Order: sequence, then structure tokens, then C-alpha cells
Amino acid sequence: MDRILKSKYKITGKLSESDRSITYRGSHAETGANLLIKIFKRNYLNSVLTKKLKKDISVLSRLEHPSVPRLLDGDYGWQGFYFVREFVEGSDFSSAKKPLEVEKARSLAEGICEALEAAHDRGIIHGNLTPGNIFLEGSKVRVADFGINAAVNSSIEKLSATLMEKEAAYLSPEEVMGQAPDVHSDIYKLGIFMYLCLTGSLPFSEEKSPVLAALKKVRSAPQPPSAINPKVPKFMDDIVMKCLERDPLLRFPSASYARSSLGNSALMLPHFFSIEMPELGILDNGKKETPEEKKKESEKKEFETAEGNKSGISLFRWMLAAFLASVAGGIIYSLVQILVMGE
Repeated sequence: MDRILKSKYKITGKLSESDRSITYRGSHAETGANLLIKIFKRNYLNSVLTKKLKKDISVLSRLEHPSVPRLLDGDYGWQGFYFVREFVEGSDFSSAKKPLEVEKARSLAEGICEALEAAHDRGIIHGNLTPGNIFLEGSKVRVADFGINAAVNSSIEKLSATLMEKEAAYLSPEEVMGQAPDVHSDIYKLGIFMYLCLTGSLPFSEEKSPVLAALKKVRSAPQPPSAINPKVPKFMDDIVMKCLERDPLLRFPSASYARSSLGNSALMLPHFFSIEMPELGILDNGKKETPEEKKKESEKKEFETAEGNKSGISLFRWMLAAFLASVAGGIIYSLVQILVMGE
């Protein structure tokens, strides 16, 4: 007999179960639309997490994009915290045959980038971008379950448990170190997805355990995809390895830059430059300066220069002190890295 959730969602059958959650197939009691219902078990929750999940649901439910299954509802129920989303009829990427052709891998990665762009623009992080959350509907890719799984797995205790599981292979270096996922973490996981598409294996798959693989990514970069699959072109190597930089700030600054790079077959990065404007002799009101105005402006600049020279020595001393302090800080940081990280 079907169970009814919140008087409007029918639970029709179990799809999977883990120590943390149960996933059901369901339908809407009125419209008959197919739904997915996931319930996180009570013993895996606390009041702080439950409150956060309720807040997140209100934000996530406003995310609308063709590449993202719509989140419809979420709340705390008799079994635990549940969420209800649109059911995706296609299969998830974990069952896809790998490696893929380069053009197929590029197309799927571009689709994931579009979904990440839509979410990141609204301040939403996926945080758990794994093959089980990436679905293929024909030639279309859809990215499901933004934010929720990442929130549930966010505590140090749960991180320790995750490191012992297969999902540890999809953690970014900063997450392995206990930091919360952010935009740069999603970019790293995009790189893992592309690596898997192109090679059929995960970065550091040669390690004997998920823990060793996770810890190794903190200290080193994986070999490029072309070292495993010679058919991978250089531009795809460059894009994947850019996503997989250990330092988050060295990765693509956004999913849009990653997508542009995929579309242009080359790294597309922001350029920081300055433009020196010529002296046009034009005031803000659009009028040309008169000789008298030019003379007054020249006298003003001379006065400012003289005043600046008076404080030049003290400014130089302040800058020198700041420089020496930053050098000392860098040395201390390097020593800490050597002692703690073994770098």
C-alpha cells in the first residue's frame, strides 16, 4: 500500500538505502507527476542541521534551469528530514560506459558548467558533484541535488566517515582538510568528472584506499588525462588540470570560464590590465580648460607634491615595515607547511 507524505506525495517504492538516508520513487497525489523522495534518517541529524536544511530548501526551490531537476519541497517528518524533487527518467553517470569520446566528454562538461553557473549566480553550491548526481537523458545532462547532501556531510565527524567511503575520491583538497565546499570546490569536482570521462578512472586511483587517495590530492597533482588516454588533446589536458589545481585560487574563477574554455578549445581566463588615459584637457562638465584654469591646476599639483614630500619619509618607513612583516609571515607560514604538511 502506498504511503502518503504531507498529504500530497505518494511513496511508491524504495530505490536505495544507506546508513544515512533512504531514497524512494514517488508521485504527486493530484497531478500524478513522478517524483524522487529522499529522507535523511533522524539519528544522522541534529537541531542545528535541521534548521539549516529548512533554510536551504527555501533557496534551492527557487533554482530553475533546464539542466537542474526542480526541487519541490522539503521539511522534517516522522522518519527524518526529507526533500522532494522532480524525478529524472535517465540513468546516472555511474552506470555510463567509460571512457567517452573527447567530444562527448566536452559536451557533457559544458552542460554541467551551465547548471553550475545557474546555481552559483544564486549563491548555491552543489558540494557533492558525483556521478550519482549527474544524469543523462539522451544527449542532455542534468545535475541533481544541489546543496543538501553537502550540508548533511559538512561536520567533521561526518567528514571522517566520508573519507572511508568511495565518495572520498570526489572531495576537493580543501574539503579533505576540513573546509566547507565553495565555488572552487565545485570546479575541482568538475575536473574529476572530466578526468573520469576521458580516462575511465579517477585521479589517484592507483592508491589502495579512499583515505590515501584523498590525502595524496592535498600534496600533489594527478597525472594528466593524456598520460592514461593518449587520444586526449592538449587543450582538454590543460582545462582538466586547471580545474584540479590544489590551490583553489589557481582554478577557474567560475564555471563560465571553464565552459568558455571548453567551447574555445583553449584556456579562457580573466585578464587584469590598466589603461592610461591621455590628457585631453577636458573637465567633468565637458568644457575645455582655460589657460587660467590650467595654471591653477598646475599650482595645486605643485602644492600637493610639496606636501607629499614632507610625509614621504614616514610613508616609506611604514611601507618598509609592512613589507618586512609580510616577508616574516610568509617564512612562518612556509615553516608551518613543512612541519605539518611535509611540503
